[in-house]
Amino acid sequence: MYQTIYHKRKLFLEAPTGVGKTISTIFPTVKAMGKDMGDKLFYLTAKTITRTVAEDTFSLLREKGLRFKSIILTAKEKICFQERTECNPEQCPYAKGHFDRINDAIYDLLTREESFTRSKIEEYALKHQVCPFEFGLDLSLFADGIIGDYNYLFDPHVYLKRFFGDGSQGNYVFLIDEAHNLLERGREMYSAPLRKEDLLELKREIKQTIMSEMEEASFKKHHKDEISGQMTLEMTDVSKQLPQVSIPEESDGTDSLYIKGRKLKKSDGKSTFVREGYAERISQLLEKCNAQLLSMKRDCDGYRLVDDIDMLVQPLTRLHGIISDYLEEQEKVSLEVRENLLDFYFKLSHFLDIYERQDENYVKYTRMCEDGSFELKLFCVNPRENLKECMLRGRSTILFSATFLPIQYYKNLLGGEKEDYEVYAHSVFDPEKRTILIAGDVTSKFTRRSREEYYNIARYIHEVVKNRHGNYMVFFPSYSFMEHIYEIYEQYFMTEEEECLVQQESMNEEEREYFLNRFRGNEDCDLQSLIGMEIEEEEEQTLIGFCVLGGIFGEGIDLKKDSLIGVIVVGTGLPQVGCEREILKDYFDDNGENGFDYSYRYPGMNKVLQAAGRVIRTAEDVGIIVLLDERFRQYSYRRMFPREWEQVVPVTVDTVAKKVERFWDAWLWQQR
Repeated sequence: MYQTIYHKRKLFLEAPTGVGKTISTIFPTVKAMGKDMGDKLFYLTAKTITRTVAEDTFSLLREKGLRFKSIILTAKEKICFQERTECNPEQCPYAKGHFDRINDAIYDLLTREESFTRSKIEEYALKHQVCPFEFGLDLSLFADGIIGDYNYLFDPHVYLKRFFGDGSQGNYVFLIDEAHNLLERGREMYSAPLRKEDLLELKREIKQTIMSEMEEASFKKHHKDEISGQMTLEMTDVSKQLPQVSIPEESDGTDSLYIKGRKLKKSDGKSTFVREGYAERISQLLEKCNAQLLSMKRDCDGYRLVDDIDMLVQPLTRLHGIISDYLEEQEKVSLEVRENLLDFYFKLSHFLDIYERQDENYVKYTRMCEDGSFELKLFCVNPRENLKECMLRGRSTILFSATFLPIQYYKNLLGGEKEDYEVYAHSVFDPEKRTILIAGDVTSKFTRRSREEYYNIARYIHEVVKNRHGNYMVFFPSYSFMEHIYEIYEQYFMTEEEECLVQQESMNEEEREYFLNRFRGNEDCDLQSLIGMEIEEEEEQTLIGFCVLGGIFGEGIDLKKDSLIGVIVVGTGLPQVGCEREILKDYFDDNGENGFDYSYRYPGMNKVLQAAGRVIRTAEDVGIIVLLDERFRQYSYRRMFPREWEQVVPVTVDTVAKKVERFWDAWLWQQR
């Protein structure tokens, strides 16, 4: 680690879960900073929970005498005090006068705290009535360590410009936690979709805005004419012949619209948007862009690769310029379309930026989406160059994960160079405290899915958990697959001593915490001492969590000791077949790699290994890992097993219970 920073290189580090990767990366980095080999440490993660672990590590080092200011950066939408994020002084009391009070707020916190957590930032922001998001960004200038999401370094639009702007390079060290996630995040950040329906919806809103303002102008003109000619109308009794107010129906191609025969000019509009002609010009360009997308749509059946989109980019560029000009105008009236126009402007800016970045690592394609919409996408199949460019903003980068296999796959796609280092850290855990069982008679293959196969998998779960009470997690390839198994398990195998928790597709933070706390229990609470009387122990129970591979419980959670004693993984985790997976497969096949491995097998096995890593977190932990798919016995999958998985035990649904029983008996014998 220290040598990597000294030589200004990158390190790709794989270490098993629970061995202390966080402190093993932070401590030598802090030591290097003490030798002037780093002015700031950036600890970047994909998940909120790992940011907390990093801050806990800094707190631990502070207890040993470290003087080090650290900050956790939180997204604007999460830390904003307002129900709706409106970053202007007229709408937000914290934005109003923010710059008059911000210096006092910074000085107050800097002189009192060393750990700038979200709660501390919120506390001082409320005290001084400043924007908490901008407050945090300003505080980062004074912090030695900055903890945050990947996008603060890698995102082409929201990266920290105060540190990385103008292509500058600083004396920074980047620590990239759970770096296997950076691959898909990199693809996402450097890809750009454009939906045809977004253009049509915006055009419809603009037309409604024009019509609304013209209708209002017509009504006012009508009312004025009615008053000025009231005497004449009374004498001639022809008031019934007046034209009625209606929505504009016709245009003569100039600055005019007709309302049932009455000619009105768009300059009569009350907003700058309509009055100055922005609405009409934007609407016309949206129509030109839509025509190009419609032509592509006619040629698209499912999905289709495209080569040249210059005929679309030309009107898109003009559209971007006109919207930019309008947004610089001071609009005196409130327009709902302006906010939607701003959102579209950001999407369009991203699309045009990615268009300029395109190289051999990109593929352009169109597709019909499941909801019936049509999309053009600039797809970054290999984010290597983009990520490498971002990492050049600092001195050195340490990328680490528990699932970095095969290492050359990640090193290649995450911007590694030949001279960069690779390290595989051996497990420090006792192999006798863990057993790995592989089923040879079930699979999650689509061609084998049937009620009989679901029943056998449900029976496997029962045979594994019946020999020892405790907490187990079972991971499935999809929600649909999980529901099939759960239904059968509940009907045929569930006992009164068992309780099942099922992961839902959309769980809020409170629901997630409840789910995890059921596994954690109250290990730190001595209820008997607390209430001052003896309590009767409940009968032992078994808790089974039904979860989805790659989901919120599949990685990043820390269940130690008896909080989890077994993990069952159903299936190899292969991503669902889709257009992007097939594009990736073909791209890497064409570039001399194994396309199936790059597109399906490696991402799938990463999810499997992450899920399996939930069960052994400390040297005291004991548990079992069961892999339920016959494909795990194939060399193509076993070659991706971690080195510490040297001893795996083949089982069938009839023999698995005996193997599990022997493991627990052997462990209990050692405890005597």
